[in-house]
Amino acid sequence: MRKIPGFLLILSCLFSPSCTKMLDTPNDGRIEMKDIFMSLARTRDYVNSCYDYLPAVGGFYPGGTLLAAYSDEAEDAKNHGNSAIQAWYEGRMSPSNNLLANSQNSYERFWQGIYRCNTFLQNIQDTVNMKTLFLSEQEKGGMIAQVRTLRAFYYLELIRRYGGVPILSGRYTVDQDLSKEERASFAKCVDYIIADCDAALSSPEPTAGAVGGFRWRPASDAEVTTVTRAMACAIKSRAALYAASPLWAADHNGAATAYTWDKAVQITKEALDLCLANGYELYTVKDGNAENAYGSYFLTMMQSSGLDKESIYQSRARASVWSMQGLPIIKGQSTAGAGPTQELVDAYELFDEGTATSVPLLKLEEPYIGGDHTKPNFNPAALAAPFNYSETSSAAMYTKRDPRLLTSVYYDSTFLNRATVVTTVDTRIGGNCEISSVNTNQRNTRTGYYIRKGNNYRSDQDNDQDGFIRIFRLAELYMNFAEAAYNSSYGVNGVVNLTNPVTGVPASNAANTALEAVNRVRERVGIAALPGNISTAAFELRYRNERRIEFAFEEFRFFDVRRWQAPGGNLAASDKVVSGMRIAANGASFTRFVFTERNTFEQKYLRLPLDFAEISRVRELTGTDWQNPGW
Repeated sequence: MRKIPGFLLILSCLFSPSCTKMLDTPNDGRIEMKDIFMSLARTRDYVNSCYDYLPAVGGFYPGGTLLAAYSDEAEDAKNHGNSAIQAWYEGRMSPSNNLLANSQNSYERFWQGIYRCNTFLQNIQDTVNMKTLFLSEQEKGGMIAQVRTLRAFYYLELIRRYGGVPILSGRYTVDQDLSKEERASFAKCVDYIIADCDAALSSPEPTAGAVGGFRWRPASDAEVTTVTRAMACAIKSRAALYAASPLWAADHNGAATAYTWDKAVQITKEALDLCLANGYELYTVKDGNAENAYGSYFLTMMQSSGLDKESIYQSRARASVWSMQGLPIIKGQSTAGAGPTQELVDAYELFDEGTATSVPLLKLEEPYIGGDHTKPNFNPAALAAPFNYSETSSAAMYTKRDPRLLTSVYYDSTFLNRATVVTTVDTRIGGNCEISSVNTNQRNTRTGYYIRKGNNYRSDQDNDQDGFIRIFRLAELYMNFAEAAYNSSYGVNGVVNLTNPVTGVPASNAANTALEAVNRVRERVGIAALPGNISTAAFELRYRNERRIEFAFEEFRFFDVRRWQAPGGNLAASDKVVSGMRIAANGASFTRFVFTERNTFEQKYLRLPLDFAEISRVRELTGTDWQNPGW
């Protein structure tokens, strides 16, 4: 027998010190698996340890930057020297140097999570042990459902980065022969992910006041990081959407069937309706910390009950925007981090509240003339009344815009309310938050903009009140359904009928067409609905733009621009060139400028490379090369 390769099984994770609570061990330090599952406390601790491999979304990529800086959403202030982000921009990624992997989101880490989940699921089935534990069937079923959902999530995180991976459902041993192991297709992996989620959802819902079970919402605020039935639905929705997308749609060898858009629309619609029928809804409450409900939402913490009925799962740590992506006028700020690009700012529509009308700023089919990002291809309607956009003053540029711009981006002349003091963010040359072109200055923006989303104006080194990044939220389920629907035989306005309809969906929140789903999301921020007579081609442009701004800085864009490409495509249209806005000291001139071209737009960057050492071991074991194209 040959030794199993490390990326398929990380044996060292079995008794990882990262368990939520340290497992009790005999005096000699040894512990056997049967001992864990003969103790109710240790069994519960083992379930908790299956959560330890969830990624800390929102600032834990190499160098502390956001994934946004690895896409056209942002340019990082640490773009110099041998920083990880500069190495990315220069195209120095390789199978031996994965510039996007660290302790929070590495290939090995997700496999460790899968291995731990497999170990639990194999051992929990021992009914003799269960009698010893005095474990109720409801609590046992809830444990199994949670761990199946976690395993599905870890697989989804792997395949959206690397493509199909081996499907390992059991707990492998060190002497196992894997010479015949194969890398499964993307669709086959999605089949497995959805099967895990369906098995979890088939677990009976717990009775009121009972311990354990698999619930639609956390039982208490202390359990807000416990996975729920809604998360299983969200995983299904995202997995089906990815599987039907151009990059992965043809990769279906060994799957039950290919993931067509008509198949995906049924899955995404059911996931949305189940969440709506069980009390989920978009957040619509404005508080005193932000200018609108959308901004307030990202300053809240997910709760088991109360105002936030949108969040499905959140990261376990605060975003801490003030520190790692912050303004230089904030006490204790470390770096400006990921500065929003001009391309992202351009994506926010013009909106006139008086006439309740909105239009894109640029012609979405060709936003920059001849691909020159210093020459915006303006939509004529944006330059005319009532919008009157011009790049002659901050007021003319930023005032009449989609409300999400104000609460997502700090731009010139934005007010920063600091308790009893009102401070203006001044990004002009010489201003208190001036743009900087000095490579070693990490505290000031490179683009002329700073991230505001999730940043509470009260936050600083003495008082971190920033919000929590959501890994899944209801708005995504609306948008996933919309994308699947308009690409399917239903089109933009076709009413989607489920094979097995979900009952109890409130009419006020329902979305039965692609257009209705997108307009639900727009309605929450008070922006004009897209028209009913919109063509499919126009809807696709508006949809993709809507997705870009609704989920800005939430780790969507990096993956979306990839999955929208055909396998033979590249990222030249999105990731090759990004730009910023330089405002003169006296505010008399506004100048668009481009950064050095990034070398991360080639076809191979559609998928991340598999680790060189692991691929070498696989080649030795199986005689086949599993490396992704171009690497």
